[in-house]
Amino acid sequence: MIRKIVLMGVLACFVCVVCLAFFGGDVHAQGKGTGGMDKGMSEKKGVSGSLGNKEFDKAKLPGKPQIGFAVGSLVAAIIVLKYF
Repeated sequence: MIRKIVLMGVLACFVCVVCLAFFGGDVHAQGKGTGGMDKGMSEKKGVSGSLGNKEFDKAKLPGKPQIGFAVGSLVAAIIVLKYF
C-alpha cells in the first residue's frame, strides 16, 4: 500500500517536471536574436529610468464594480468556510 502511494507520488513529480521542461515559454531576459543581450539595456547608464515612481496610472486602477466584486467574493469565501 505504501509502495503504491510512493510510486504515485514519484510519477506525479515526474509528470510535473516533464510538463515544465516541454511547455515552458521563453523568459523575458532570454531574448530572441541577440543571444540574451539587449543592446538598449546594455548601453543604459544609471538607474534613474529603471526605478518606479509614486504616481498611479489611472487607467490601471480597478473600478467600483471590480472592487465590489472582490469584496463580495471575500465575504462569500468567509461564509463558505464558516458554515459549510
